[in-house]
Amino acid sequence: MKTITAEFEIEFKDGKRTIEMQLKEDYEIDDCEVDKVVMLNLCNGETYTGVFKGIDSQDIMIESLSSQTTIGLGASFINDYFEEIKN
Repeated sequence: MKTITAEFEIEFKDGKRTIEMQLKEDYEIDDCEVDKVVMLNLCNGETYTGVFKGIDSQDIMIESLSSQTTIGLGASFINDYFEEIKN
């Protein structure tokens, strides 16, 4: 399988940063490390970007990049996602 990586310019509360990310399959979210930036591509075409805070029941917990607000998104809605590559 081919690894796909991309660089994204993302707006944080302290300004924009460019982050290198790797495309992952939906089921790989179970192995994502807490506090990594993720960009979730949902089945309905929407995209959510935030800091991964874990999985609560069947909801993926994502913290906003501009505040400390956390939301839960149903794992079944994820098509695939990009995960921050930390060197």
